[in-house]
Amino acid sequence: FFDRQVSAFARLEPEHANTRAVIEWAVGHGQNAVVAELFGALEEVWVAQGHQREAVGWIDAAVAARDEIPVGIAVRALAATAEIAEVTGDVTRATALYEEAVARGAANDEVDPFWEAACLVQMSRIALGEGDLERARALAERSLELRLARDLPRARALAWLGEMALREGDLVVAQKFLADALSA
Repeated sequence: FFDRQVSAFARLEPEHANTRAVIEWAVGHGQNAVVAELFGALEEVWVAQGHQREAVGWIDAAVAARDEIPVGIAVRALAATAEIAEVTGDVTRATALYEEAVARGAANDEVDPFWEAACLVQMSRIALGEGDLERARALAERSLELRLARDLPRARALAWLGEMALREGDLVVAQKFLADALSA
């Protein structure tokens, strides 16, 4: 998908006004589950196309639905709303949403295990940005453990561990993690 992402997102851009209208209707009519599902499906497009500020206004509705919808959709919506909060500068809210997504995902076998590992990497990125290298490493290592145990893609966790090693000046370890990330 990643090799076609730019063209796929470009094809969705002309529909943004329609998407906005659906979300605004859903928010106005208390259809929070619709908002949550759209967040889960479209968050990456919104960020890539520069619509994340607009999406901030819909976070509350998307999050409000978390107990009304299947847990798998709720976890994806929580992760998506966390991403929007993070990229718009609200890392405290983003961390809380990622933590909730991890907790809900870990507690339910119906949730795609990818989301727990992905949220851990995102939380690691936030911790690293806040200068908490110990927490960042622990989160990235936990993500890598989950990815290895569940046969999930490992590159993101390996890359973050490599970034941490670089920041510590350990070029040998950084090179190993980054080389592993490239070959993962």
